[in-house]
Amino acid sequence: MTDNRRTTLEDKWAASLDEDAEGKAGDDAASDGDESGDLSKVTQLDPLEVELAELKDQLLRQQAEMANYRRRTQQEGSGRAEAGRIEVMQQLFPVLDDFERAIDANDEADGYREGVELILKSLRDLLASFGVSRLEPHGEEFDPNLHEAVQQLPTDEVPAGRVASVYKVGYRLGERLLRPAMVAVARQPATAADPDA
Repeated sequence: MTDNRRTTLEDKWAASLDEDAEGKAGDDAASDGDESGDLSKVTQLDPLEVELAELKDQLLRQQAEMANYRRRTQQEGSGRAEAGRIEVMQQLFPVLDDFERAIDANDEADGYREGVELILKSLRDLLASFGVSRLEPHGEEFDPNLHEAVQQLPTDEVPAGRVASVYKVGYRLGERLLRPAMVAVARQPATAADPDA
């Protein structure tokens, strides 16, 4: 509702209250049972009541429209999520086909390995098509935001504080971490003089 319309309604309401008060004062002074003053009050309030009823009706309609809009957007959102799941599943079917071919070729060691490598490549390509990248942090500085340390590994091959071994690669979607890489962190090997050895 605009401010001008609100001001108009407030002015009408105030005017009807002033007339009401004047009418009561006149009724008290005259008190001769004349009901013409009551009729004029009713006719003055009727337009306000009609306008109030119209405004209530508009409010109820807008509330119903908002409820319908919310319901539609929820249905559309769930429909989009379902379509996304279907698309992912459809893209996984070729990977399942590759698995079946690899199992069928298990009598030949070379064919079996080749089939499994084909499956691995298909899965990696599928993940890359969705924007998923692998985290293979071997030799990188340990980052607790990207890596999950499961042990410290005494070694001279990698400087202390760096990733010495990767047990499970990590994955991320853009900048969002989907799974941290499970790693062993290098530490200096114990020496004979080291009391902790």
